Amino acid sequence: MLINHQLGQKASSGISSQSQQIIKLFNHMEDQHPGTITTQSFTSISLSKFMHEDICSLAFEKLASLIILPFHRKWNSQGKVVFHNGSWRTINHHVLQIAPCSIGILVDRPKIQPPPSLMAKCLQVHMSVVRFFTICDNPGKGSWEAMLDAEVLKDLRLGFLQTGNMSIREEMVDDGADLALKIHVMKEGHDLIIVGRCHGTNSGLLSGLTEWVEFLELGPVGDILADNKKYFHLI
Repeated sequence: MLINHQLGQKASSGISSQSQQIIKLFNHMEDQHPGTITTQSFTSISLSKFMHEDICSLAFEKLASLIILPFHRKWNSQGKVVFHNGSWRTINHHVLQIAPCSIGILVDRPKIQPPPSLMAKCLQVHMSVVRFFTICDNPGKGSWEAMLDAEVLKDLRLGFLQTGNMSIREEMVDDGADLALKIHVMKEGHDLIIVGRCHGTNSGLLSGLTEWVEFLELGPVGDILADNKKYFHLI
């Protein structure tokens, strides 16, 4: 059963109370960015073993570019697991298998909200883009993947040239251990970190990391960052 809130359809009181806050947040986002963001709210009621089909069907129908799914585990501010839902994880795995678009798994964190006076000064978002590479895939070597990466970075630079709210840098690492170290060093000062899930099977970047991955759905780099003591959000 798919409930379309734009048509005035109502869910049961229990389901509505759980989703109402999220719906209000997205509606508020639309109000703050008129003409730029359009929100459509739906509630899906189905057995968990079929829920991934509803998610992917709706994404296909709406020509979605990205599906954001909740991570199955949450921690409190002391790093203790306060929520774990195996069904959520199963749904995420199924969506990853058949989704018609990109998937982002959101690892939500407990955060202390800044006072309104501080939030008022943070109207502009700053984005930092970091490309890691090994000496074997040095961007100056002219490989096909290096050229594709260079084009993506070029488009990013052009897109944010006028606003000045983005920084791009490249970091060379020796191996997976060096990558993990540099990621842990740079994690501070960010509210949201977005990492890729698939990085190629023979990438020297991940040497020594893939054997220790706990959350395969996040990928090796995402797994490093999905630590119970972190205070940034992760996709």
